[in-house]
Amino acid sequence: MNNSTQLFPPLNGTATTTAGFQYFPQLVWICAVLITTVFGTFANVLLLVTLCVYKPLRQSSSCPLIIHCIAINLYMTAITVPASTIPPFLGPNFDLPHNFCRYQILFSSAYPLTAFSESLLALHRLSAVILPDVFRSITNRKATAIFIVLPWVMTIILNAFPVAEVGFKFIRSKVTGGCAFISTEGSTFHMLLYSVFVSYAPTAVMGLSYLVVLVKTSRDLKRRRSSRNLRRRMEISRTLFFSFLWQCITIYPILVFLAFFGKQFSTNLSLQLGIRWLTNSYSAINPVFFWASSRLFQEGAREVFRCRCWMRLKQHSAVGPHGEGMNKEISITAPTRDRSLRY
Repeated sequence: MNNSTQLFPPLNGTATTTAGFQYFPQLVWICAVLITTVFGTFANVLLLVTLCVYKPLRQSSSCPLIIHCIAINLYMTAITVPASTIPPFLGPNFDLPHNFCRYQILFSSAYPLTAFSESLLALHRLSAVILPDVFRSITNRKATAIFIVLPWVMTIILNAFPVAEVGFKFIRSKVTGGCAFISTEGSTFHMLLYSVFVSYAPTAVMGLSYLVVLVKTSRDLKRRRSSRNLRRRMEISRTLFFSFLWQCITIYPILVFLAFFGKQFSTNLSLQLGIRWLTNSYSAINPVFFWASSRLFQEGAREVFRCRCWMRLKQHSAVGPHGEGMNKEISITAPTRDRSLRY
């Protein structure tokens, strides 16, 4: 394709593979994607509801940012992954709308959006540990809104380049019918720069931030073993760190294969499909790591299934000015000796 190097080469780039051989792996692939998508949609909805209604999780100052990240994961699972999976399955002979690939990046914008949102979440939790005075100033509604809006602004700016076909663009693959990045100037520099901003830089920020948070919190716990809030901070940070590790497992294999095993990768259809499924499964399987690594999220899910949280929310909304709802507000806003209350 204009002798340009693709960031994501077309599935089954060799013409020698028979149609029958292509069909079975692609059928298995689409079935795996559908199963993962259905599971991930329900899992992310449950996780989102748990964060919204379970009190011990709602008390965390990072809760709105975590909810934002999970909401993006839900969008990725239910919208982005199917939108990027169906065209390759339909094949190159199926007529897609004009400029479908050019504007597909707007539908798949959840990928950089997820990276930027989770990076800011990591920095938010890092500031609570190393810059407590700054952290107190970024826990109000205005600061939280900035943390939520900023990733969207960054994503819109970043995705404007391929839509305007500056440096690189999305085109339809004549082999698979899907969409692929190609360079518009015969150089991979712009695509490499895109990968740095979307993949390498965010994961570096998340990794360093969570390592510092875990080490610092672990040391604080040795001095203050009875602090319930420090234990909560440790548990939530550990869960987010496991989520970060899962993200690395899903996004880095395809980058490694393209960088060091490009020829072998472009001729192995099953490997391509497996790696693509892994890349697309991050948002769907991510809730599993929340439940597997955190007792808080486990208890929250149980409360949701038992409908206890809904009953408590109704009770809070029904109490008078001197009832439980007012006491809850006072307990959050009143001064406290434990400065690690809302992490």
